[in-house]
Amino acid sequence: MEWTPSFRRRFLEVMMLSRCTDQREQRLLRQGRGWFHVAAMGHEALAAVGLLMREGDLLAGYYRDRPIALGRGVQLEELAHAFHANALSSSGGRQMPSHFSDRSLGLFSPSSAIASSLLPACGLAWGLQLDGGSGLVVATVGDAGTRQGDFFEAINLAIEWRLPLLVLVEDNGLGISTRTDQSNPLQLGVLNRSLWPSIDAWDGEAVVDAVSTAMAAIRSGDGPRFLWCRVERLADHTSNDDQKIYRPAAELEGLRERDPLPLFRARLERSGELGPGDYERIEAQWDERVRMAYDMAAERSGAPRRPLECGLERHQDSVPPLPHHSWPSTMRLADGVNRILALCLQTCPEAVLFGEDVEDPLGGVFRLTRGLSTAHPGRVRNAPLAESTIVGVAVGLAAQGKRPIFELQFIDYIVPGLQHIANHLASLSWRSQGEWTAPVVFYAPCGAYLPAGGLWHSQSFASLLAQFPGLQIAVPANAADAVGLFWTALHSRLPSVILLPKHLFWRSQPFPAQPEPVPFGSARICRAGEDITIVTWGNGVELVSEALDNLPAPVSAELIDLRSVAPLDTATLLVSLRRTRRLLVVQEEIGTCSVGQTILGELVAALPPEHLLMAPRLLSRLPLPIGFHPDLEAAVLPSRQDVADAITALLVVPASAAIIPSQDGAAPALEPAENLIPVCVPVLGEGLRQATLRSLLCAPGSPVRRDQVIAELETDKALLAVEAPADGELVRWTAVEGETVDLHAALAYIRPDVTAALAGAAPTGPMAKVPARPAELTSPGGLPWPSFAAIRRVIAAAARRQLPWTPLAARVRDSRPTLTAMVAWALARTLATSTLRQELSDALQQADASLKDAADGLESQPEDHDDLRQAAAMAAVTDPDLGVAVTSAGGQLNTAVLRQASALPLGEFMAAYRQAVALARRGEHQSLARVAWIVSSLGPSGPDGAVAVVVPPAFGTLFVSLRAGELSLWLSFDHRWITGERALQLLDGVAASLVELRQSLEGAPP
Repeated sequence: MEWTPSFRRRFLEVMMLSRCTDQREQRLLRQGRGWFHVAAMGHEALAAVGLLMREGDLLAGYYRDRPIALGRGVQLEELAHAFHANALSSSGGRQMPSHFSDRSLGLFSPSSAIASSLLPACGLAWGLQLDGGSGLVVATVGDAGTRQGDFFEAINLAIEWRLPLLVLVEDNGLGISTRTDQSNPLQLGVLNRSLWPSIDAWDGEAVVDAVSTAMAAIRSGDGPRFLWCRVERLADHTSNDDQKIYRPAAELEGLRERDPLPLFRARLERSGELGPGDYERIEAQWDERVRMAYDMAAERSGAPRRPLECGLERHQDSVPPLPHHSWPSTMRLADGVNRILALCLQTCPEAVLFGEDVEDPLGGVFRLTRGLSTAHPGRVRNAPLAESTIVGVAVGLAAQGKRPIFELQFIDYIVPGLQHIANHLASLSWRSQGEWTAPVVFYAPCGAYLPAGGLWHSQSFASLLAQFPGLQIAVPANAADAVGLFWTALHSRLPSVILLPKHLFWRSQPFPAQPEPVPFGSARICRAGEDITIVTWGNGVELVSEALDNLPAPVSAELIDLRSVAPLDTATLLVSLRRTRRLLVVQEEIGTCSVGQTILGELVAALPPEHLLMAPRLLSRLPLPIGFHPDLEAAVLPSRQDVADAITALLVVPASAAIIPSQDGAAPALEPAENLIPVCVPVLGEGLRQATLRSLLCAPGSPVRRDQVIAELETDKALLAVEAPADGELVRWTAVEGETVDLHAALAYIRPDVTAALAGAAPTGPMAKVPARPAELTSPGGLPWPSFAAIRRVIAAAARRQLPWTPLAARVRDSRPTLTAMVAWALARTLATSTLRQELSDALQQADASLKDAADGLESQPEDHDDLRQAAAMAAVTDPDLGVAVTSAGGQLNTAVLRQASALPLGEFMAAYRQAVALARRGEHQSLARVAWIVSSLGPSGPDGAVAVVVPPAFGTLFVSLRAGELSLWLSFDHRWITGERALQLLDGVAASLVELRQSLEGAPP
């Protein structure tokens, strides 16, 4: 907009109108005709911002933006109605004055919480960006609000995404009474001053110049712009404040020099645009118009108000049926979520999915969004690890017209986002009487009943979220309900939170041929009954079902799954309770201020006292945190036995009616006299309850050692190893390859036999026999099949040594060998002086002789022949040749071979090392190279992140890792030939040789 006389005249009148309304409201308060006032006196020159905004632009402001709102077009009558909080104001009296909202003008309904509009502003701007065009968003904040975390989260996101956003800081130097001139981020140097030009915003022309320049850059697609606007606060903070208490009189007197109105008046008088008396005449006209408008608004204060529920009505939602789709007959909860998210994106062009790690290839930590970013690029986007950003952006994006479906990685981490849930999301539609809505769909894994979740991966928060009226909150217990609830939420006008019990993610349940939308506030009767009503939701549905199934005597119980906790389907509960006259509520949250307490209170209040046969019971988690150890978790959560006991007490059944433990997934009973040790299916990952047994690496009758990998499992998330918990003999497997096994089920049994398991270096009995891999399966990637087959016959073990290691001197690093080369030299030197070489040679010669005996007709098994042939092959490589694991140019694993390494002097060794590594990187050495020992560098990742692999004919692999000043040497060795004691001696020798080599290198001249 040009700096024309007509613009300047309009600018003056808007500033004058803002001042007059401030003064009128102050007078009315002194007359006892109002409740509250927030002044913008001193900020009037920012009216230029509203005047420069265009159709389609949006404002996410705060309570001191009266001049901007008037410049944008808010009418005087709206200010008067808002001051009197009458029904004709935009909020119908629900908002405080100076919280300007008008969707037709693009004024987003603000919250009183400082800086709380900045992240919604980013969401508004993202929506405009997705639509294209030249629209922009103006976001404002006071200087005290720049210390809020939301301020920095919003700035980061705006810059990263190049959002069409103009952020104005209105710096009047005060946070109520606290001075901010030495504590704001610009003064502290936290903000980049090149991105934050400062202006004297009491100068109207300076504001117009800076704002118009910034807006032009944003409209051209040049990303966000920021302005630091210095202003003066000429009035008290609010009508409840008196700044004379904390501001000296001289300071207050000096404020007149920076009053925008006299300054702009003087400019116009100097230019001749205002003549003598013009200013006073215009001011008197506006003062009279303002007085009349406020008087008329006071007369209309008795106008009928809309119903209290206005803005929160659910009956206005029109939910179409789910489209016909190919659905399986059974489905897991996690798969149902993935399918319905895909369907929402396919059928709703406005749907946008946002959350931490939701993009492929990961597709969410629980794989709930796998494949979606590939199918819908640009509409499925990774979020920063900032829950306030996720929730705040969702509010603005939904208000702009999109349909956000946002993931919170764990509901435990929602706390930073509660600012926007409480102050925006839940109340936006209500406080604007439905003019602004935020139909967001949030979903998050929740709940406990999983091993090792601990304090911050086990909470539910359903009761906490239910404290915010305006939210729909559901907790589905199966895939069909999840699909129906997501579909309803997508088509609702209200924000929805769907909590997904991760304990149930991988449990398959029947699924209907054509699922239906599930209304919020509609409970599901899981089983009908006459004697007792049991109400629960989420994980409680499985818990109660299992308890009922395992009671020794049948009980006619009516089990009701709430499905949604806000709103509550009290009608269904009352119908049941009137019939059964007994009530048990089961929840995994603590009882205080909980959904369960609400249910008890509402149902009991709705029935005559004599109706209930027994006092109702609430079974809740103990009022304690959930510990990491599974025993600590189980100690505080309701159990199946707890449920059974509560049912027993309510039915007055004899105490003998105790629960019978389920035998699902348990192994057949073994003779207790054998004192066998079970090998249980380990923790598979949060939400995972089953795995597929991919390979058995030991046969029954085989000796096993503690920590030895004896089987491999595959889940939806990863391949996992199963390790022996003790030394001994593997007695039996309880499952076969390809079978599905349950979490914690006994997979095998070990007979402890320490003497046999700790046998010496040379094999004296049958070695491990592994069931043959099915012929149709090919070799896993990374190793040729012969190597993989050889690994399966290894009895793997590991030894570890750690020593402090500081960086080498610069001159040594520049001219001397790498750490891996130094370790290889130390290993070669140790082997040259160790008796281990001769011991191995003797043992292998015995094995070679056994092979000859077998060939002459000695009775043995085919597996023995394989192992003995391998021993004979190893006997041929007892000379300590070394291999160094490298990655070739093509990304394949390869081995650099150093022949007769132990016989080489240091200089020749290092030259041979460099040459061998270069050849291997070019692919000129093969990964099947026959070496006795291999060295492999893990860099900073540490041995805990490695897989111990020994590929015969090698005896061992020495892993090297340097992390945080600590050098780790981890020797994975073949326990058929080397004892643990000899392995540790070898490592001690390597460590000593390495220290000696380092000392000699650093002591040598450069």
